[in-house]
Amino acid sequence: MSKFKLTMFSLFLLLRPAVASAEFTVENYHQFKGSEARFDDYLTGIGKGIFWANTVLGVEGHDKMFCIPPGASWDQGIILSVIDQEIRSPTYRDSWDSDVYIELIAVHAFKNKFPCP
Repeated sequence: MSKFKLTMFSLFLLLRPAVASAEFTVENYHQFKGSEARFDDYLTGIGKGIFWANTVLGVEGHDKMFCIPPGASWDQGIILSVIDQEIRSPTYRDSWDSDVYIELIAVHAFKNKFPCP
């Protein structure tokens, strides 16, 4: 088994118990933002998962969803900031409906913030 596959499998096993059984909506976002550290951790986990999915696409020769500039850090601060910016000021619409899932918005947020050339 390649080192990459072993690492991905290990991450899956480590993170599996932490997976939430429900998605969060824009309404939930406004309710929990800044008041629940676990919510910030959840959003960071979603962001890191999207990052790894994007990485796998590139490694397997597929087009990436987004392209992070070289040297940019992919930490909790940037993840939360990009998601928050997309919720407050959507790129291609006036606003997100309150029942739209944050996980979907996060994908759009990274695609819009870091488009590939």
